[in-house]
Parts: sequence; C-alpha cells; structure tokens
Amino acid sequence: MRLIDADELDEWLSKTIRTARGVGINPLAAMVLQEHVREMPAVEPKRGKWIREVGKYYQVRRCDQCGHVTVEQVRNYCPRCGAKMEE
Repeated sequence: MRLIDADELDEWLSKTIRTARGVGINPLAAMVLQEHVREMPAVEPKRGKWIREVGKYYQVRRCDQCGHVTVEQVRNYCPRCGAKMEE
C-alpha cells in the first residue's frame, strides 16, 4: 500500500479538469475520478520498526508490521505495507 496526499491529488485533478480540453483529457472522466478520491476513507498511517536479523552468512532487516524482508539499504518506510519506520 502506498499512502498519498489526497488533497494534493484533488488540487491536481481540479487543474486538470480546467485545462483538459486542450491536452486531450476527458474532463468528465477526471471529474468522476475526483469524486471517488473525495469519497475515499482516510487511513491512519502505520508505524513500524526494522528488526535486524543476523545469521552466520547474512544480515537482513524485517518489517515488524508485515514481515517484509530486505537486504537493501534501510529505508524510512516499508515498500510492502507502507509503514513509516521509526528509529
């Protein structure tokens, strides 16, 4: 899941609707999308921590919210569940 700023998307859609005719975008489709965005329920962002797991030949980090495992550089969010990682 990826959290977005719905207000920013709503503003972008408003601008798109106003200028849609000149760029080949269907303004009615953009208005329908805007209504759906406005009706979407808000989701409280998850908070999590990377759990460091070290073996004899490996070192990984696991998200404590969804169990996603990564060997990449530690990010400030989980790419699988979207949890914001706290130090």
